[in-house]
Amino acid sequence: MPERILIVEDDATIRITLGGFLERLGYGVAVVEDATGALERCHADRYDLVLLDLRLPDGNGLDLLPQLRELDDSALVSGMTAYPEVRTAGAALKAGAYDYINKPFDLDDLRQLIGRALETHRLRHEVRWRRAQSEVCQIEGMIGRSGAFRQLLEVTRKIA
Repeated sequence: MPERILIVEDDATIRITLGGFLERLGYGVAVVEDATGALERCHADRYDLVLLDLRLPDGNGLDLLPQLRELDDSALVSGMTAYPEVRTAGAALKAGAYDYINKPFDLDDLRQLIGRALETHRLRHEVRWRRAQSEVCQIEGMIGRSGAFRQLLEVTRKIA
């Protein structure tokens, strides 16, 4: 299954161009033009990465960012803006953005940002999976996770 990217961008030209570019790279892409659409899409689907314009017609991307992270804390969000300011970048990162890119951006720079973000997403997913696997208890031929099984395992170890 291809990794999924949501593009939240009010400029139709950027939204369509970027969506087509990412689809040609093999990603599953959804596009919306405003904060309301972003929240609706994130309620309905899960995304590995959200490319979020920080100035939207119905809200500020900095205000939307924590809401998106609350809906899915595993999704990474990268801010995009045509109004670059150091404090905006800092505020985006402080609000939970994975990264930040200024528009207009070079497609190779964006491709690298997406590659890093998705690799980070894959690694975080693997860490969560491995932690969950390490919580599985085993006794020759038996596997369990419940508290009762763990208690049985502990008593068995003490007796042995």
